[in-house]
Amino acid sequence: MLTSTQALSLPELVQFRMIVDASANLMAAIRRTDAQLRALERSIARMRAAMEPAARDAVEFSHADLEFHEIIAEAGGNQLIQVYGEVIREAVLRLIERTISAAEDQPALMLRSIGHHTAVLAAIEASDGPRASRLARESLYAYYAEHVESVDREIMASLVLECGGRIGS
Repeated sequence: MLTSTQALSLPELVQFRMIVDASANLMAAIRRTDAQLRALERSIARMRAAMEPAARDAVEFSHADLEFHEIIAEAGGNQLIQVYGEVIREAVLRLIERTISAAEDQPALMLRSIGHHTAVLAAIEASDGPRASRLARESLYAYYAEHVESVDREIMASLVLECGGRIGS
């Protein structure tokens, strides 16, 4: 109900994703199958195809990005995390689409996103749960910190630092 009425604020959604996505990544690194790794690779390939100049499609890119996270939730094997993903699916999809659409340099943002997803895949493939978890928090902070008030940015920074992550480059 919250996501359908758009009652969730950007900081609430991003902070919640920082907590849940980090845990989902950690669990996926432990439980993933080879088939799920290949599915993650296909999602990244779809993201690359959607950013090609002749076929640039922010909506398709966003769907492939979301699919990547849905595969991670499935790989983690926790049904509640999968349900969370279904519940906030539309809100996350709108957030990704808005972020890409508002970017001054859409191709650069898409490339940065692909780089992040590739790093997460590498951590999951290496069964490095702590690194996969940290990458989720660092990336969400990097994408959204400048779009929230200072108190929310401070909370987001604390979530990154809590797992040994870094703020900025």
